[in-house]
Amino acid sequence: MITPTANTSGVNSRNPLSALVQIVTVAPQPLPILPTATPTPTVIPTQIPTQTPVALTLADYGVVLEGTWLQTERDEILLAAIQTGNALSSHGAASTGTAAFREVLQGVVGGQQRKIKFSRIANGLRVCITAKTPDGAEFSANIQCHSDVIMNQYTTVHEFGHVLVGRTTIGGISSYLTRIGDPDGNTSSLNRLLNSSSDFVMGVRGYTLLSGAVTDWQRSDPDTDNGWGSAGLWDTQSYYGSYQLQPPPVGAGTPTPIPQQRSIPKLGPCGDGAPTPQPTAMGSPFTFQQNPCTFPSWLIAPGSLGNVLEVEEAAADMFLNWTYSSFNDQLWRGNNCYSNGCNDSGLSGQARNQWMDTQMSQLFIEFGW
Repeated sequence: MITPTANTSGVNSRNPLSALVQIVTVAPQPLPILPTATPTPTVIPTQIPTQTPVALTLADYGVVLEGTWLQTERDEILLAAIQTGNALSSHGAASTGTAAFREVLQGVVGGQQRKIKFSRIANGLRVCITAKTPDGAEFSANIQCHSDVIMNQYTTVHEFGHVLVGRTTIGGISSYLTRIGDPDGNTSSLNRLLNSSSDFVMGVRGYTLLSGAVTDWQRSDPDTDNGWGSAGLWDTQSYYGSYQLQPPPVGAGTPTPIPQQRSIPKLGPCGDGAPTPQPTAMGSPFTFQQNPCTFPSWLIAPGSLGNVLEVEEAAADMFLNWTYSSFNDQLWRGNNCYSNGCNDSGLSGQARNQWMDTQMSQLFIEFGW
């Protein structure tokens, strides 16, 4: 949906450069071992030419660029397509990266292989917006980026995560987005993903405010921001107020406890319909949280666009981290952990990675990929 310009630094555990060319090599014929007692003419073996490397192109991945793009941006978008295709293929979508990319993110409509379009826009926020067209005849999505955005592979893969939301949508409901919104899969009343220490990782949490009971969907623990491949860009100062939690009931004669304070960090951008249309800390986001949109759900009317955006931006970042195998057992906020990270003994990164592996495999089955 909405993604600011990205920082290109980061960990790339799968090397997409290795897949940039497909090379067919032919082993040379061994030189004959000749006797040395009697001088003989040198024997030159027949040379078998090595085939020229065949470079992969954006056309191989069905990616069309309209408008003005730097060559470096074109290269980054291609690297993103290669990385994404390889990740999808390695998890069983298809036998090659190009086939997996096109099958999962584009598909065929009316016997025609669809494509993904990248285009430029001159007005509005300096971000990218992915317009998903699940039933489009020619394109599965149009990724529209402001002309000032310098595209890189991580922003691109984040946008591919939005495309996946569209590709898993039937009748207006996205199976992938539903899974992100309810990581527990309705197998219990928790509606959340937990780590090995049973600590919260992602999903729905309940709070009892002084004004009553509320719930809040959260992309990570707001105090620790656990399990991502990098921190989410934040000015370290902005919060959505300080909310008082209702203290637990006490017995007769017991002093009434002081209500606890709960502060939710203000991170963005979250776009229209959310309380933070602009990021609170301007600048390039960290690599593996391209849009850490975060706000208390109780500030938004139920079913509004704002709540959907918060979940979908997390879905796009989850796909980004899964593609690069970048989930990390790190805490990114609290106790001076921002933004270099602190060790997470609960292994939240592993919890995220294992969960995504399971969800992607199930989506492949569900949609016949």
